[in-house]
Amino acid sequence: YVERAKHKLDSYPISLLPEKSAYLTELYNMVGRAYIDPRDVTRIKNYTMRERYLKHHLGIREALLPRDEELAWITFGPVKNSKLKALRKRLALTSQPLELAWLYHELSKLHVESKSLDLARFYAKKSRDWSFKADNDWWGINANHLLIRIEIHHHNRNEAKEAGIQCLLGAQKI
Repeated sequence: YVERAKHKLDSYPISLLPEKSAYLTELYNMVGRAYIDPRDVTRIKNYTMRERYLKHHLGIREALLPRDEELAWITFGPVKNSKLKALRKRLALTSQPLELAWLYHELSKLHVESKSLDLARFYAKKSRDWSFKADNDWWGINANHLLIRIEIHHHNRNEAKEAGIQCLLGAQKI
């Protein structure tokens, strides 16, 4: 639905829709909050359940819960190349920092799913950089969460810790 809304808003000229950039900004913010909402564990009162869900969202194997790849992430499967081409085309056509943060986040997710963790790290860092340029904490948290997962899979504890601290600071701002 987000892709259709974005495509529809892009199809209108500014003369017909003068508040187009405000609508697009709000759309990007809604998408950023939608990524964070399922990972919000502050409502869980039981400490062990909270710890279990945190491990689950970071991609650490936990026998009782399925991982994000099994639940919430859109699987790309055989259409990965077409998705990659569409994302690259959209990257070439945009210059808005929020949209760039979103697109780099999507590219990073795509590479995490295909187990290209070096490219995933590169795009997650670019997503984080563009979220800082846009001064948007939602996308900063999303990018740092991806970085935590990638660094945990690479067994880089220091980098995962740095990304976790940045994620925590961004969450405290919100």
